Amino acid sequence: MDREEKIRLLNELLIETEKLPLTDDEALDKLLRRIKMIIYRIFEYTEADLFNMDLEEIHFYSRYTTLSIDAQNKRWKKSQQKLINLITTKIEELTLFGNDDDISEEDQTPEIMGSGDVFIVHGHDDEMKEAVARLLKELDLNPVILHEQPNKGKTIIEKFSEYAEVSFAIILLSPDDICYSSKESLEDGKHRARQNVIFELGFFIGKLGRRYVFPLKRETEMQLPSDYSGIIYTPFDKKGGWKLKLVQELKAVGFEVDANRIV
Repeated sequence: MDREEKIRLLNELLIETEKLPLTDDEALDKLLRRIKMIIYRIFEYTEADLFNMDLEEIHFYSRYTTLSIDAQNKRWKKSQQKLINLITTKIEELTLFGNDDDISEEDQTPEIMGSGDVFIVHGHDDEMKEAVARLLKELDLNPVILHEQPNKGKTIIEKFSEYAEVSFAIILLSPDDICYSSKESLEDGKHRARQNVIFELGFFIGKLGRRYVFPLKRETEMQLPSDYSGIIYTPFDKKGGWKLKLVQELKAVGFEVDANRIV
């Protein structure tokens, strides 16, 4: 995506922010989701993550519920202006300095692209792990599953770093844990993937780029990483449609794989 297109999208967000209705929760939620989606589409993960951190510091509501209606409205308008300033700063940055010489993520290829190694990040769902590993073998690719590799006397993080030298990563998101905030009760708990899965998802996005990371999700309600919002997760469906989608993504980044092998 070139600089002009990025600026155009940011200007659209700016206009939407300026038109944000006063104390309209639904409009605010839609706007914030759209901002996160676009930011993670047009910028590298690290830069988008920094933007999101600034975004999280903008609070449209006070934790003190005793504020008067007038005070609440003033807080909303102040937060709205902060959001306008944040987006405006990003537009000015692109206008003045560009963005990494306008080299998009699509033009970047991991140095180890020639490797047929594909890392499988997984939790406790053995069915998903085995199905994905079997598919990769059918495509003449080498599935790398960390616990199946020799330890060589290394710590876990040392072992992970060694075997993470791959061309592509598949992240299996299954509802293995239940979580809830300190302000909630056990009944409010939501399913989510294991913490190591979320950690390694972020690691491979930073290392390889989003195009080389394939998030595969169980078809069930579960909490997903907020910093990765806007990204499309491929469902691990019973009919096996995920297999064709994975082959398409592998081919799109340069792997020579034959879809006929999985029919």
